[in-house]
Amino acid sequence: MVTNQMKTKRAHHRDGGKHRSR
Repeated sequence: MVTNQMKTKRAHHRDGGKHRSR
């Protein structure tokens, strides 16, 4: 749970920008 939120907030321009830009 904490790892998922940290990854989306920290790498939001790497991982989150891929499926979030869609």
